[in-house]
Amino acid sequence: MEQVNNNYIMKIIDIHKYFGGIKALKGVSFELSKNKITGLIGPNGSGKTTLFNVITGLYQPSKGEILFNGINIMGKKVRDIAGMGVGRTFQNIKLFADSSVLENVMVGEHRLLDKEKLLDVFLNTSKFRQIEKEAVFKAQEIIQFVGLSNKRREFVKSLSYGERKRVELARALATNPKLLLLDEPVAGMNEEEILFLFDLIEKLPEKGISVLLIEHHIRFVAKLASHIVVLDQGEKIAEGKPDEVQKNPLVIEAYLGKGAENVA
Repeated sequence: MEQVNNNYIMKIIDIHKYFGGIKALKGVSFELSKNKITGLIGPNGSGKTTLFNVITGLYQPSKGEILFNGINIMGKKVRDIAGMGVGRTFQNIKLFADSSVLENVMVGEHRLLDKEKLLDVFLNTSKFRQIEKEAVFKAQEIIQFVGLSNKRREFVKSLSYGERKRVELARALATNPKLLLLDEPVAGMNEEEILFLFDLIEKLPEKGISVLLIEHHIRFVAKLASHIVVLDQGEKIAEGKPDEVQKNPLVIEAYLGKGAENVA
């Protein structure tokens, strides 16, 4: 039986993922520290999002296992893994454009309703009304955290791109994650929006949320993460502190080709 190490929230052990003859992940292993931000970087097609999909149960690995707080989550459904405390955002924003910011964030909470509570919803019981009242209060707190209180009643389609990114983060936080997977959270943002989101993500470990962050914006990752893992063509080629990783010859070659001097 795997011994639980309280310093780590997740252990990724020898993960392989094949799509027919394509080997998308080849023996990836690393650990995620509790209440820390870990960066996951690599060129396009290196397997980063595939690994996210394996962690969250969208894909089942061809080989290997993942332990979340000492429990093997392989074979579990997406809903069950989310219910255990693994949340995520996506590369492409997946929001309800014709619903309000508040309604979108509350969707994150409603995803975790069990069958008993769903019956209360259907019957519109007093218990459900209390649950809904509490859900609204919690959603408003999260919306305030991401700086959108003044737009909580507005339709998502009326928001800027950067604001929509913050709504997606808020909805992920509404699932009560212990570990949050962020897939390119600042892609397409301007410098002001990036700085704002940087501050939000930096505060997450203080709230007891560990973070695994995919991002092509290397300087952004290097400033946020205490540890970085690098994938290339489905394999882990490096890991360590940001300054160590940025100077690693294999990482430099993966990003910029042979003869390049740095990735900073």
